[in-house]
Amino acid sequence: MNAHSRRLEPAKARGRAGRGDEVVLLAEEAAAWLRGEGDLVTAALGRRVPVVAQLGVLAHAKLDRLYDLGRYCRRGSVRRAWGTEMAQLAGDIAGLCGSQEDLTRLQADVLVPLELDVVAGRRAFACREDVIAYVRGCIPCGPPGRDRG
Repeated sequence: MNAHSRRLEPAKARGRAGRGDEVVLLAEEAAAWLRGEGDLVTAALGRRVPVVAQLGVLAHAKLDRLYDLGRYCRRGSVRRAWGTEMAQLAGDIAGLCGSQEDLTRLQADVLVPLELDVVAGRRAFACREDVIAYVRGCIPCGPPGRDRG
């Protein structure tokens, strides 16, 4: 079992956990969310990842994770769990930023506020395509914080 699998085990064990373990499982799930891995258990089960979880990944994942989603957007497992267009968006964001520092800035300025609005119910989208269009409209044409002139 690799380190990645060990991190997912507590979330997979949810159905087997007793009441005393619920707080630990919740903390593990929150930590996974903030690492940009809130989608992995759902995807590993072969299920479609909800938009809010995808926004959590966009808002918190590292640059390499977003590159990988874009690179593998047409693979069966990524396509089924994320949808090709949403995975392409992740890759496009990574390519746009180019560095972890630029990605962190874009996440703080655009993606985390959007994620929080969706989670709090202040913003709703009719479909996944609307989320993609909205995010594409919010991201700058060049790397954040750099002169685009």
